[in-house]
Amino acid sequence: SDIERMDDLLETMIEFADFSQPRLDSISLDERLGATLDELREEFGKRQAAFRLQSSRTGTVILADESQLDYILKNVLSAVLSQAKAGSEIGVEIQQTGTVIISYFREGPRMASIAQYLGSLSEAAGESILPLRTLLAKQLIERIGGELAVDSTDPEREIVTMEFPIA
Repeated sequence: SDIERMDDLLETMIEFADFSQPRLDSISLDERLGATLDELREEFGKRQAAFRLQSSRTGTVILADESQLDYILKNVLSAVLSQAKAGSEIGVEIQQTGTVIISYFREGPRMASIAQYLGSLSEAAGESILPLRTLLAKQLIERIGGELAVDSTDPEREIVTMEFPIA
């Protein structure tokens, strides 16, 4: 399983390296997120996790590169799924403002920063460590003028917020 996980991460990095500058188009966030959740349905089943999708149902349209948006959504949701408590519910909410909010209960305590082990004080207070998948997605979101933030102030629950520019 470790080799499979390393292979999966290597494929994720190779796919990320192939991205050029984003070609921004108007894209329905509701449709792309729905398609990504359908694609990951089997993985959710393996973890016995359910997702609850809440949408404004107004057809939120954002500016993004479609292939990069698919990569962002798939990798953030995969990272969330890997950290979510087995058998729990993962809430996914789309807001009219182009914001996606994902909330879930973590499997265990959050991993400490490597800076703590190295004795480095350079890490900003409150800054959290992101899984590789989420870190790469964050870079792509920032390229199009959006933001990704993780709120892990609750010891058991985590909230991932992705803000995309509106078309």
